Amino acid sequence: PYLIKCLIIYFGINHACMKLDYMNSVQLSLTLTALSLMMWWLFDRTVCGLAVGVIATLLLITLSQIFVYQGFARYKRPDFFFLRSWLPSLVFGAVITFGTIGRQLSAFKLSHIHDE
Repeated sequence: PYLIKCLIIYFGINHACMKLDYMNSVQLSLTLTALSLMMWWLFDRTVCGLAVGVIATLLLITLSQIFVYQGFARYKRPDFFFLRSWLPSLVFGAVITFGTIGRQLSAFKLSHIHDE
């Protein structure tokens, strides 16, 4: 049930990115940052999980900016889907979700080993 709640919230945040109307990208970024931190607080609460999420997000932002500046990627319209606003929160939430999945699988494996 714990893992299912985490997945539902992760997909709910992703769905909210595309369905809710925001006035500007700053409002979207702040909302998604708050939701991502809430997700971390509900399902992880470890400094390691927070650090890995922040590092992965910063690496993604850096890599995407390098691609844009080198000409490998470009925005044809002025950030039509607010991509730069929701992508970092999406990555951070994915790190927390997959970390939770990994912990649940390892706990299941350990309990299965101890039962035998």
